[in-house]
Amino acid sequence: MAKLSAKEEFKIGDKIDTMDNSNMGIARIRKVEGNSLFFTDEKGTDYQGFSRATARKLIEGGAWKRINIK
Repeated sequence: MAKLSAKEEFKIGDKIDTMDNSNMGIARIRKVEGNSLFFTDEKGTDYQGFSRATARKLIEGGAWKRINIK
């Protein structure tokens, strides 16, 4: 996949499968603010302030998987 700009990399509504490597399970990005991602999991639990760089490394390393990119 071509490298996306920071603005395009993560968008509200994108879903991430944490593949049981996190207590979030499948999470949806509900807000992107600066370099922080804010997730909501399938149970409706909100998670705040997750680093965009950490999410990128987990996806690139295969620990997490993108389900869709809007």
